[in-house]
Amino acid sequence: MKKILTCFLALCISLAFLPALLTPPVHAIGENWLSEWTYRKSHLVTNSTGAGVNYQVRVTIKNSTNSDSGDTVCINNKMRADFGDIRFTASDGSTLLFCWNETFYSGLNVTVWIKITDDLSSANATIYLYYGKSDASAYWDGDATFVFFDDFSGSSVNRTKWENVYGSPVVSNGLLDITSIGSNEGLMSNWTTYGNFSYKAFRMRQSVVAWKTAIIGGFSSDLNGGVGSGVWWIGYSLNVSRVLSANTTSYSLTRVSDSVAGGWHNYDILWNSTRAEYYNDGNLTAFTYPSGYICNVAKPVMLYWYYSVTGGSFLTDWCFVRNYVGPEPSHNSWGAESSQLYYDLSKTGTNSTNSVSTWLFYSFWYSIANNLSGFIFSFNGSSSPVNDTWIPFPDVNNSWSNATKTISNGAGTIIAWQVFANDSMNIWTTLPFQYATVSATIFFYWKGDGQLERNGTLLANGSSSTYNELNLGLELCALPNGNRSYLNFTYSYGFSIENPFNMSVVNSTAIWLYFGLVSEAPPSVDESATYLGMGLIIGLALCVIAFALSKK
Repeated sequence: MKKILTCFLALCISLAFLPALLTPPVHAIGENWLSEWTYRKSHLVTNSTGAGVNYQVRVTIKNSTNSDSGDTVCINNKMRADFGDIRFTASDGSTLLFCWNETFYSGLNVTVWIKITDDLSSANATIYLYYGKSDASAYWDGDATFVFFDDFSGSSVNRTKWENVYGSPVVSNGLLDITSIGSNEGLMSNWTTYGNFSYKAFRMRQSVVAWKTAIIGGFSSDLNGGVGSGVWWIGYSLNVSRVLSANTTSYSLTRVSDSVAGGWHNYDILWNSTRAEYYNDGNLTAFTYPSGYICNVAKPVMLYWYYSVTGGSFLTDWCFVRNYVGPEPSHNSWGAESSQLYYDLSKTGTNSTNSVSTWLFYSFWYSIANNLSGFIFSFNGSSSPVNDTWIPFPDVNNSWSNATKTISNGAGTIIAWQVFANDSMNIWTTLPFQYATVSATIFFYWKGDGQLERNGTLLANGSSSTYNELNLGLELCALPNGNRSYLNFTYSYGFSIENPFNMSVVNSTAIWLYFGLVSEAPPSVDESATYLGMGLIIGLALCVIAFALSKK
């Protein structure tokens, strides 16, 4: 008796949960997806006090299968070899962020700077990396990404960016060539256009062709190297550099061992109100501290050859000024790769346009990543669009989203509907609004005595006649018992009302012919089957557990 009661209790528990299991879960419609891109990954950037909006961060993207970590993300060889299909968006998944590629190795990796529009002073920011669009055009824009930028892509010095030009610097093949000819030579940024810079970071890529003391790059407007002159990086000889930071009353000039001979090098100056740091190829070479020596005067940018010597030459590939706080915002986690869901518009539509009838709204979906989850049908049958309950897709690779509605709107009403579909990571894709116009329902009434009426008007009074106006598919319904069947016939030459469609008219049985289009519809979806199965499985499992416990 105890065993029977225990099993009965388990069954009751499972049945109690069954209504909840039969009700599809409600899912919120999530963020957007950048149209036509196949893949994306999310990335969380951790905030830092004072960072503000439009802060630039750097990431390296590798076309490999390695793990993501920090500022490095791997995209499993799904990106174009030239990385031109890269896009970054804000947290909404669709607002593009400006970016610029600093280094590029075809098919291997690319290093990109992104300007984040969220305020990183007090809150973390989520951005998205999109890739996988073979026909995308490159979207690199250094001018829009940085506070100041020049990659010397023209054929002469850009006088909008550089106001004071000393000597005759040459721009050719994407490089700035500054060669000493016995007097000072170089560039100073245009403060009329950009103003002066305060507490920023400066980065440049340079190569020494022939050495003659000395080259200068950084924030400065004064070449004497004294009080108030700025924050400089000075190449003093082939193996020695000097870094200088000067405020309005004092300065610090530091000599450091740092070879600048041969090849290309990336130089950084990170400048805030308490500290100035100097890097060569990512390595901290020197810093100025305490704050009593930190430059506290806004300065333009200079690229310069100093001293009256001849024969020296250096090239600059690019340089830029960006926002800076210390410590900087940091790289947090990368999300798993997700792919967009797709719909096939050739398999989207409705199978009726009649009023006072049941319509089937259908669309076909598929997922490259085999992670279809479910859909929400939205319909404006009464006024504003109303979202139905979320329904799971029966298949994770490809599936129909079907919804049936009884249309009571009058003829001429435009019905608007759409479908929101999500994947297993709750990424959503939205079917564009679809429209259908409700047509008038024309009733053909066969009275059973050789008479055919249309909406109460007698069309024929005899046993045989032909009507060319009936040249569309017809929906046939035998009344009053409500049995219905679809007929997908097209009559180019009309049809005979004599014994129509081989249906026998017995006594006064009414035959109603609904005038409207009929098309082949997709397979139906049983919305409750998944949950019913879950309920039965859980119920059986509880019964087994209860039976086992009763034997103890």
